[in-house]
Amino acid sequence: MKLSKWALKIRIIGASVALALPLVTLINIALVQPVAAATCETTHTVVGADGRTYSVNPDNWGGGNTCFTDYGSQAGFSILSQNATPTGNVLAYPNSGEGCSDWGVDATCTAGWVSPKAKGLAATQTTSMSLGSDAATDKWDYSDDLWFGTSTAVHPNTELMIFFNEQNLPVHTGAVEVTVDNTKYWYTTYTTTSGSNSWTYVQYRLVTPKLSVTNKTIGPVVADAIKRGVLPSSDYLLNASCGFELWQGGTGLRLNSESFKP
Repeated sequence: MKLSKWALKIRIIGASVALALPLVTLINIALVQPVAAATCETTHTVVGADGRTYSVNPDNWGGGNTCFTDYGSQAGFSILSQNATPTGNVLAYPNSGEGCSDWGVDATCTAGWVSPKAKGLAATQTTSMSLGSDAATDKWDYSDDLWFGTSTAVHPNTELMIFFNEQNLPVHTGAVEVTVDNTKYWYTTYTTTSGSNSWTYVQYRLVTPKLSVTNKTIGPVVADAIKRGVLPSSDYLLNASCGFELWQGGTGLRLNSESFKP
């Protein structure tokens, strides 16, 4: 058993004065234990500093084993471990988000969420991350994942991701550099399929990576996707999340805070 410095100090003192201490005291000293390790948290909701409700989710959808703990009112989280064997695909997307999931008649939404129209979207976002103790060989991206569809969609028709930062992820083949709202991105799009569902995937990746954004307007990126014909103007924003796509490792990454105001 590995002892904390505090517990070890008590044991040494206890040994040096053993003859002067009653038996009950010695028993109590012997039972000193190190502080318990943090518990891996499952999906749950928190109220952020902005007063909005967020769902904080380890989302090990690709076979990952992310263990994390959240920051409560900051709507952020810290990844305590993620060491699943890499597969060449995303293992997990631990995230903090709001909106609806299990779309259609089975939709479940975070409290207070009302899906805004994609056209004219005036959403703003403030978020930040820390690298922590992640290894140089880890492979991840720090990104928004925005899902769009009709108001009665059984499944969204468009997934739009905004990459703020990444590690060991090459620019997608065929990506082109575009400028949106005076910011340069690598832009790419393609159709993706999962089971019986298919949808349009759109990615805007910052040419100059960032660890944080403050009051960033998301609307110009959405408007650009509409202009390019990859996002229907009649769609609604169904779900908005921010987190880390983990391809390999990820232990130590932290989403310090998240605030998304549609």
